[in-house]
Amino acid sequence: MALFTRLTPNTTNWQGPSGSDYKCAGTSVRLFEHRAGFGFEEWYRSPDFRKVDEHGVEWQYGYWQCFKNPNRKTFVPGLYKNFTVYTRECNLQGHNNNTANRIVANYAEIEVLDKNQRIKDAIYFDDEFVNIREKLLLFNADTRAFDQHKKSYHLINIRFKLSDENYTYPENNILKVDLKGNRFGVYMR
Repeated sequence: MALFTRLTPNTTNWQGPSGSDYKCAGTSVRLFEHRAGFGFEEWYRSPDFRKVDEHGVEWQYGYWQCFKNPNRKTFVPGLYKNFTVYTRECNLQGHNNNTANRIVANYAEIEVLDKNQRIKDAIYFDDEFVNIREKLLLFNADTRAFDQHKKSYHLINIRFKLSDENYTYPENNILKVDLKGNRFGVYMR
């Protein structure tokens, strides 16, 4: 079984906020990423959010919207195998309705963190979140939304071994899988 989830568009290889360019507006400005000027996945690959464990394994920590709420019935902490993340590119060639879903990366395995581990890791990376907030200010992004979300959801909810990542973006990898929906949930295929 393959798993998929969508990430907010980003022009910095998901290593930091990239501002509102290429964020999807949808049929209105209702989408958070467009309204706020950022999405919380934008720094999930940042080198600032890495740790080496006692066995010498380098882990990348990040946040995926699909695992936002640890109290939802669909949330299950633990390991997930064969996970593909993709992004929806909008306004291609200047056309508002011209979009494409492009593969960002494939992961042999990711770990979804439980609530206690999220809190612990959010504290560990607190200085890095201060830096992210400062970058959001440079883009005139909605830092109130960032602050509220950080307080409610701890902004760390996944980790993966760097050796388990196959990052392919921005190659011309169109996602050719028919998924039911195009929101930020987990889709199985």
